[in-house]
Amino acid sequence: GDFKKNSDALFKIFKQKNVTLRGIGKVLFVMNKKDYQDKANYKPGEWRHTVGIQESDGVAVDNLTLRSSGGDGVYVGSMDCRNVRLTNLVCEDHHRQGFSVTGVKNLYVKNCKFNDTRGSAPECGLDLEPNYKDGVGLQNVVFENCEFKNNNLAGIYLSNNSHLPATITFRDCVVKDNLNGGIGIGHTAMGEPDQPGKIEFIRCRIEGHSTPSVTLSLHTVPNLKLVFEDCVIDNRL
Repeated sequence: GDFKKNSDALFKIFKQKNVTLRGIGKVLFVMNKKDYQDKANYKPGEWRHTVGIQESDGVAVDNLTLRSSGGDGVYVGSMDCRNVRLTNLVCEDHHRQGFSVTGVKNLYVKNCKFNDTRGSAPECGLDLEPNYKDGVGLQNVVFENCEFKNNNLAGIYLSNNSHLPATITFRDCVVKDNLNGGIGIGHTAMGEPDQPGKIEFIRCRIEGHSTPSVTLSLHTVPNLKLVFEDCVIDNRL
């Protein structure tokens, strides 16, 4: 099928509680990415996701390959999105992002791949970018044993527009062969939160980039902790 409205998604989970989307065996969902790049027949945009999760609490997505959407492989976010768990996903060849997060409290992502994103900016494997100053922000966000590879911009990009503290952990992840850098942290918070939080990378490997592996700019919250622990950063090509 084809989705002509910007808000359409293959699976849209909106204002729901306790929803599980799970593949049994090998399950592949493919959209027609080229159709959504045809401006003559479709309204231009980059929001036609494979899985969209908004204003929901208690959502699990597991054991799926999501390919070639007109937007993001997975989109999670809104003013109040909570308790989301993604496991064993392969998100590849998406138009805008492998995975976008625009606000969530308690997100756990394990054994997932976000690769080969290209089409419409930002074109990252993962984009953590809260859109709502007074929303839940990025609280208790954990990525474990995930891969961010061969994306057209960065493997991981963070721009935090929330007034709440950010608590984000990447553990045992690989960021590799992205065209315009490995990890970009472009904005760490808004305002002056009393407890600015922590962004940490533990036992991660960042390699294969001809541009900077890690870029930090607009680090406007002076007491936010940014930690790289037992990581390998290798720019040899």
